Amino acid sequence: MYNYAGDIGIRRDILPHLEYLETLGSTKAFIIELGVQYGNGSTLALMNGLRASAADPKLMISVDIDDQISEGRRPVEEYWHLILGNSATGRVINDADTLVDATFPGIKKIDVVFIDSFHKPYHVIDEINAWFPMADANTIWLFHDVWSDTSGEETDVSLAVRDWATTHGYNYDILSQEAQGLSIMTKLV
Repeated sequence: MYNYAGDIGIRRDILPHLEYLETLGSTKAFIIELGVQYGNGSTLALMNGLRASAADPKLMISVDIDDQISEGRRPVEEYWHLILGNSATGRVINDADTLVDATFPGIKKIDVVFIDSFHKPYHVIDEINAWFPMADANTIWLFHDVWSDTSGEETDVSLAVRDWATTHGYNYDILSQEAQGLSIMTKLV
């Protein structure tokens, strides 16, 4: 396990969740990350996990509006790809589809979707709807910044995702309230 706490370049607002993300990534083959910023938080942890995964082939697609990845933080693996653009648009989804088709001949559904992008309810719901066709009942959806450290309550984004989950037959839980929170959405069985 990477020493995230000892890395002074790690974003502190996500630090408590990084070991969980690495562990989860180590058991998966196909990860979508929406919101990269500097590449020193979820990107690092999910890629550390995916590197340890026995899956073959594997693919991680990271999406952000701008390329702000810090020097030395850009993953070099051929199975990591950065798509620039609005993560809820057809062009970005089409670019991702092309990468998926090249990596997983036939049909492969997303194992994990990690969302930490534009923190507006409408945008996160648009992201869910845009990526949903590439997901299946086993896809794990994770959301950062779902808990307000100031008010001690769920954010508007969390409430919107909870509502979406309820109306679409999914379970939605807050995994942690620490560091702006981390939540999970999975298909009800």
